Amino acid sequence: MRWEQLFADLEAQAADQEAAELDAEAASRSRAEIGRVHLADRLRGAVGTELVLTCAGVGDLTGRLVEVGGGLAAADRRAAA
Repeated sequence: MRWEQLFADLEAQAADQEAAELDAEAASRSRAEIGRVHLADRLRGAVGTELVLTCAGVGDLTGRLVEVGGGLAAADRRAAA
């Protein structure tokens, strides 16, 4: 009986370890995929929404995102009010 409990416990520990490794691998792959998405591609889905950019030395800039393309993003600060 003691051996059966020991082996059952070891099997449960191995299953838990395998599940943790699979979770870690999935998280790592997700981070890698997200890292391949360019900022412009992320911003394209936000065209028309208000955003706040925090710029060093300038502070917060608020505006409505009006266009994304060619490595640039354009915002209309007047539309943000």
